[in-house]
Amino acid sequence: MSKGKKKVEYREVQRFREWDVFILLSLFVLGLAYRAVAGYMGWWGAPGEASFSTYLLLTLVVGLVFLYLYSIRVLLVVNKKGVRYQFYPWHFRKHKIDWDEVADWQIVDIPLQAALSGWSVNFSCEKCFSVNGRRKGLELDFRDGKRIFISSTEPERLRKIIKRLQKNDNGMGPAQSLT
Repeated sequence: MSKGKKKVEYREVQRFREWDVFILLSLFVLGLAYRAVAGYMGWWGAPGEASFSTYLLLTLVVGLVFLYLYSIRVLLVVNKKGVRYQFYPWHFRKHKIDWDEVADWQIVDIPLQAALSGWSVNFSCEKCFSVNGRRKGLELDFRDGKRIFISSTEPERLRKIIKRLQKNDNGMGPAQSLT
């Protein structure tokens, strides 16, 4: 291993892959595109109908929503130095948290009511990073009082890895609180 490289103990990439949502958006885009072409070609010419540019604009907007949902990903990396995460496309670089910044950590299961809000995409704040409605994940409490939640597909494996890292390196952050 080269100097400066940190051994990755845990790495996870989550993506928004709700295929029913993608199919619905695709059908909507195809329908709007058909209406735009039909209006442009004069197949339907009833007065009062939306214009070609209106359908084209709607097609572009729905297409951009599709691309946005397809591009969403959460990256979580854990090693003995700390935690790195990225919520793309909102974060263009990875955010790094050193273990000495963390007052406490735990694997949590967020309430179902919180998971049901939205389309299983949480982008409303800088404190919760989750896609596909994952309710279990890593919660980090910082020494300055801030708290973040990063969802995980393998929360028990993540817990074991962090505990093993703590056991091997006594200077690595606080012990996990019992929940």
